Amino acid sequence: MANIIRRDPFYEMDRQINALRRNMDRIFNDLLGGVGDLIPYSSEADVFGDIRVDVLERDNDVLIKADVPGINEKDIDIEVTDNDVTISGKYEEETKDEGKGYIVHERRSGAFSRTIPMNVDIVPDKAQAKFNNGVLEITIPKAEGSKRKSIKLKIDKGENK
Repeated sequence: MANIIRRDPFYEMDRQINALRRNMDRIFNDLLGGVGDLIPYSSEADVFGDIRVDVLERDNDVLIKADVPGINEKDIDIEVTDNDVTISGKYEEETKDEGKGYIVHERRSGAFSRTIPMNVDIVPDKAQAKFNNGVLEITIPKAEGSKRKSIKLKIDKGENK
């Protein structure tokens, strides 16, 4: 009995399209890779890989966690104002040795900056920062008037008097 092998007629076309997509990605990364520092950060399209943050509002403070892998804490600057927090710094540029035969060179170098607007009143003078394993944590106490208050309301039965 003969073995019957099914062929996917689109397999070769799909393979070629994926190869084309990888080549186009490489071309655009080569062309635009160094332009990221010239274009201001846009929250709509994080095209050039600025730092990612989580902002958590807690009862008494605001916690900001920022991923800054591969950066030494001495290369990070934090500015806290009444209205926002700016985290900036630089990735040290590694000298690219053309003789080493890079197949892929995607690691970023250069400056970064991220400004996080504060939607609550904070006390900038009492902000604190910790840095551990590439994660920066900034804790900023809330101003006394901006702390959320909760009260339990008594519900009337709604009887007509």
